[in-house]
Amino acid sequence: MGAVCTRSEAVETVVVPATETKPVSRVVEKEVKEKVSKEEDNDYQDENYTVRLLLLGAAESGKTTLLEQIRMLYNQEFSEMELFHRKAFIYANIVQSLKIITRFMEKQDLIFSNSINKVCSVHF
Repeated sequence: MGAVCTRSEAVETVVVPATETKPVSRVVEKEVKEKVSKEEDNDYQDENYTVRLLLLGAAESGKTTLLEQIRMLYNQEFSEMELFHRKAFIYANIVQSLKIITRFMEKQDLIFSNSINKVCSVHF
């Protein structure tokens, strides 16, 4: 009823008498399987072989973290721009966390053990 093709090559049709159908079809089937197997092996060995992965999930569910772990697992290098953005993201998280901590300390009337830290916390 239908056909599925993985390659754009034409399929050769062989017409044989009815008595020889089974042996010839097995030979042709075996040749086709071997050829497809070799082509699949070449695809995996190709340097440009790319796996695309769609990560779905809610915000803050760890999609980026998972992607980074996969990249590290397969030793994929990060570009300079990616490293720059990661550093900026980490520093922004640190500053945001310090702001939250200092606001909490003010609300709870907690004091710093070192007075210099109180002066520095004003900048947050």
